[in-house]
Amino acid sequence: MHTVAIILCIATILLSLVIRKSVLGKPVAIVGFVTALLDLVGAFPWLTGSAVFFACQAVSVLWFVFVGVRMIVSSREVEEGD
Repeated sequence: MHTVAIILCIATILLSLVIRKSVLGKPVAIVGFVTALLDLVGAFPWLTGSAVFFACQAVSVLWFVFVGVRMIVSSREVEEGD
């Protein structure tokens, strides 16, 4: 599980770098970088404890929801612009 969490951290950083210059904008990227940092912290549950691990996982899930909502809003703005 430790390796998977680190891979998720790296993937979140890469996605945030791409999102930073996309239509979704910098706020989503900033939240993504914070999420990646918390993913890295959450990769060591034996050092941080269950509560911190749960909080890190919850932030990760909320970031994916935030990205999805921003994608829906952006697609509706594009449709209205046509």
